[in-house]
Amino acid sequence: MIEDIKSGIFDNRITLHFSLHAISEERNRIMPINKEYNYREFIYWCEKLYEVTHEKIGVRLMMFKDFIPNQRVGEQNFDAYILTRIKLQEILRELKSEIFSIDLCELNKASVIAKQHEMSNMEAEELLKIAEKYGFETKIFSSFGRDQSAGCGMLSSEFIDANEDVKIFEEQYSISLDLLNYAVHSLNKGRV
Repeated sequence: MIEDIKSGIFDNRITLHFSLHAISEERNRIMPINKEYNYREFIYWCEKLYEVTHEKIGVRLMMFKDFIPNQRVGEQNFDAYILTRIKLQEILRELKSEIFSIDLCELNKASVIAKQHEMSNMEAEELLKIAEKYGFETKIFSSFGRDQSAGCGMLSSEFIDANEDVKIFEEQYSISLDLLNYAVHSLNKGRV
C-alpha cells in the first residue's frame, strides 16, 4: 500500500483503520490472527505509512466489559476481557498520538456468540478522557444494528444462525491468512 501510494496508483484519498482491541496475550485470545501477524509489526508499518500520507491512522478499541466468546477458537479456558483504565493506558503507551487516533467502539449486546455487559456512558466517558489525556484525538463510536442484534464488527450476532456464522468465519479466516501469507511472501521477495 505504501508503494502504491508513492507511485500515485490511487485516484482517491486512502485512510487506514486498525482494529486493535487488546495487546499481548489477550489480543491472541480475542483475535487469533495476532499469533501469525503480530500487532507490533503492523504498528511499525502504520508508522511508515504515516510518513508517506501524513494522515492519522484510526485505531479501534472495543469497549469490552466482561466479554466471553461462546466460540473459544480452540481454547477451553477463556477469561472475561474488560477494557479497563489500566489496559487502555497500556495500549496507548504502544502508540504515538501524532500518528494514531483512537475510536472507542461500543459493542452491541447479544447472547448467541458472546456474553458481555454494556459499558455505562460514565465508564465510556472515563476511557475517552484517559485517551485524550495521553494526547490522542479520540471519539466514541456507537454501533448500529442493535434492533437486529448485530454487533459492531460482527463480534456478536443473533441475526444469523450461530453455527453458520462460525463456519463462514472459519472459511473467511483461512482465506484471509492465505492472502496475508501471499502479501508477506511478495514483500519479502521484493526485498531480496
